[in-house]
Amino acid sequence: MLNFFSRTTGVFVCCLMMVGCTLPKGNYHFTQTETLEPVVMKNTQVKVGEEMLKVGYMIEYDAIYLEREAVVRSGQTWGYKFSPGYYVKTGEDKRYSYYEPAKGKRAGNIKVSKSTIPFWAMQVDKQEHTLYGVSVFTVKEQAKDAKFRFCKLKGENEDVYMQTLTYMGLEEDVLTLVYNVYEGNLVKPTHMDVLKVEMSEYTIVEHEGAKLRIIAASDEHIEYEVLSYFSE
Repeated sequence: MLNFFSRTTGVFVCCLMMVGCTLPKGNYHFTQTETLEPVVMKNTQVKVGEEMLKVGYMIEYDAIYLEREAVVRSGQTWGYKFSPGYYVKTGEDKRYSYYEPAKGKRAGNIKVSKSTIPFWAMQVDKQEHTLYGVSVFTVKEQAKDAKFRFCKLKGENEDVYMQTLTYMGLEEDVLTLVYNVYEGNLVKPTHMDVLKVEMSEYTIVEHEGAKLRIIAASDEHIEYEVLSYFSE
C-alpha cells in the first residue's frame, strides 16, 4: 500500500527514485494543426460576417476526460484524489500512458493527502482501461471505479495563433473587410484592421502578405480567389 513506503529508509528511497526516472513520463509530443483556408486559386464564396481567409495553427493534445472523481486509497484513508475534468498526455510506452491536469476551466485537478508519499504521475493502462496513481517511488495503486474516456483536446492560451479576413459587406461600391489576429484564444483578437476597398473591374485586395482577387460582391455575399496567404 502507498502508506507503507512512508517508512522506508533513506537508501531505499534513493534507489526507488532512480528507478522512477526511467519511466517514460515526458516523451509525448503534441500535434500542431495548421490551418490554411481556403485553397489558393479556387473560386470561393462566403456571406457577410463569414471569414474569407483563415491562416494559423492550433495545438492539439491527446487527453483523457475523467467523468467523476477517482480516489486512490492509502491504507484506511485516501492518498490521491483526481477530480473530474481533462488531463493531457505527457508520456507513454507500449502499454501505459501518463497524464497531468490540462489548462483551462474544464481541467482536472490532483489532490495529495499530507499523510501519503509524494505524487508523481497519473498512469493509464491502455490494455485494461484502468487508472492509477503513481508515487515518486514508482509505487502505484489503482483508482477503483474510475470512469474516463480518451479524447483530443485543443490547446489553451499560447497554443493558438490565427489570422483571419472577414467580409463585412458592400456599400456604394466599397468593400469593407476586417483583418483580425488571435493569439492565445479565438474569442478576442489581439490586433484588428478595418479595410475599405473600392470595387473595380479587376479588384485585388492585399494585406499582410495576403492577396485576393475579387470576382463579384454584394451586400449579402462575396466571390473571390485567394492568390497568396498571409505572411508570418
